[in-house]
Amino acid sequence: MKKTRSHLAVFAAIASLSLLAACSEGEDKAAPTPAAAPTAQQAEVVVEESVEVVKESADNAAETVKQEADKAEEKAEESAQAAEGEADATKSKVDEAMEAVGKKADELKDATAEAAKDVGDAIESGTAKADQAIQNAVGNGDKK
Repeated sequence: MKKTRSHLAVFAAIASLSLLAACSEGEDKAAPTPAAAPTAQQAEVVVEESVEVVKESADNAAETVKQEADKAEEKAEESAQAAEGEADATKSKVDEAMEAVGKKADELKDATAEAAKDVGDAIESGTAKADQAIQNAVGNGDKK
């Protein structure tokens, strides 16, 4: 398959060169002679030149692909770093929120304990007053 393509490329190149030679503005005075069939050496030279051109094109294409891959890799790294930075920022915000909630929970616990203590003291005081009133009403209490 590659040989067929090479032969076709050589024949196309020779045909193009023959057409250019026939259409040149060179010696128009003489009658054009029919183009001679290319020799094996000419065909080899054309094939070698074609191979060199193809190699150069392939090298250029490979270099372009490598550059594009490097650019894509750099963009991926930048995106990963940006995402990591955003994740760190979000994590720190969550940590701050959790710390604030913890502080508020401690404050609420302390306030609830204080309120329960106040309620307990009020009940104790009320019970003592009620007991004293009952004792005074029955007559067993100290009259003060």
